[in-house]
Parts: sequence; structure tokens; C-alpha cells
Amino acid sequence: MTEINLELGKELLQEQKSNIDIAFEKLEEIQSVYKERGRRWYDSPFPIIDKYTQGIIEGKVYTIGAFSNTWKSQLLYEYASYFLKKDKKVMFISTEVGVWDLLWYIARNFYRTNYKDVMKAKQKLEKTDFKKLSLFEDIKDVQGIRSKYEEYKPDIIIIDFIQAVSWIWGTEYEKMTNLAHEIQILAIEKNITVFSASQVNNESRKTDWNSITLKWSWALFHASDIVFGMYWDNWIRKISIAKNKFWPAKIIFDMEIDFENWWVVRLSESLEQDSWVDILPLKL
Repeated sequence: MTEINLELGKELLQEQKSNIDIAFEKLEEIQSVYKERGRRWYDSPFPIIDKYTQGIIEGKVYTIGAFSNTWKSQLLYEYASYFLKKDKKVMFISTEVGVWDLLWYIARNFYRTNYKDVMKAKQKLEKTDFKKLSLFEDIKDVQGIRSKYEEYKPDIIIIDFIQAVSWIWGTEYEKMTNLAHEIQILAIEKNITVFSASQVNNESRKTDWNSITLKWSWALFHASDIVFGMYWDNWIRKISIAKNKFWPAKIIFDMEIDFENWWVVRLSESLEQDSWVDILPLKL
């Protein structure tokens, strides 16, 4: 049988199952993951955040909201390089920079080296280190994202940034609403993790960063399992957990950044926390 016929056969078998059969199958898959790892999630680069978010979970959507030039792309490069070191297949889609830029940004973080050493070829890039990385600069719509997923089957898709992904019709609000739901469906259906960078509405300048609004539609906030906000406060760069489906939100961290090399040096819980954030979450 051809691969297409095998896929059609699987679809027919799936259609014949009741929804409770499918639910049991999905639960058994999660139980298998839990048995293998001792937990449902795997680590992110930041254990201090994992304490509250249960790390990284397949089938979930993570969104980083910030104004322009606030370092959200750099944070995505940090995630990408870390996941590659953990042997994950990573697809990085950029709507702002070319694939060669993406490669040396991610390589800089991967090797923990100065970007000048990469550009001057002092730091050798081993292709085998990036065999599970796929980079794209020309994917402009959700259909293209789905198509490349089917081709490369990544564990993690990173989109920088989500507002630049187009939709076939509608107002900006309708576009982002449909796009947000499609991205969520893709994550759940394929059991993968999706990260994206998002612009925020101007109204967020007038509120605290635990109450940010992502640009164009509330659907992007609702369709995300975790939403981070990045901002400056009194010359200290902050990242907040603005939404958290797995434990308390409204938790703020101070970020120390090495601006010579462009990576996070240290995250620490901000002194502006309420006392209740010291409660440790259950490990899912």
C-alpha cells in the first residue's frame, strides 16, 4: 500500500471509533509519557519559570507579548537553541529576518559564543548540531505552516511574529481570531508545542503587564495556554506570566541579560511579588 492509502486507512479507522474511545487513547498516550518521564512536561531553559508553568507540554500554545524592540525575538532564539540541545525537532518561522540571520542567532545561543565569533567563522558551526532545525522566512499563512509541519514533523513550531501571518479574508480582528484558533487546533491535533511572539495593543502602556492585551484580538490570549509579557520597569527588564492555565499567573521575574552576547544570564523572582506566589505547584 502507498503512504497515502495507509493514511486514508488510518482516517477511516479513526472515524469508526467513538469519541470516548478516542479520549481513552489520548489519555493512554499521556500516561505513557508520564511513565517515561515521571511527569507530563519537559524542561524549558528557565527552571524558575517551570516551577509555575509545569515546563513545556505537548499540545499547548505559548505566546510572548511585548512592544517592538523588547527582546522577545531574542528569547525565542534562546528557546530554540535549548530545545535543539534536548534533541527536539524545531521549526522556526520568521516574518522579519532571513534564514541565515536565524541560523547565526540560534547558533550564537547554542554555542554560548559571541555573535562576532560566528560571523568571523571563529566559532565553527557543525551541521550535525542543527540537523533537527528547519528555518523559514517565506511562510506567510497558516496553510503554509500546516504544509511545512507535514513535511518536517517538528516537535516545536516557533513563529516570530504572529501578527504578520496572513488570513484569507476579514478585518484584523477576524483575521487574528481565526488564526489563533487554527494555531491552537494545530498544536492539539498534532500534539506539538507552538511558541509565538505577539505585538501588544497600545492600551497595554496604560496598565500593568500582568494585564496586557495582545494585538488585534482577545482570541490570541484565550487560545494560548501560557502568555508571557516582556517590558522595562525602572531600567530592569521584566518578564511576567500574564496567563497560566496550569497554576497561578501574575508572577514577575527580573531578567539579567548579557548584551554583549545577547543571552539571558539569570532570571530571579521580582521583589514586587505578592506573598502567595511562593506556593509551589503540583507536578503534572
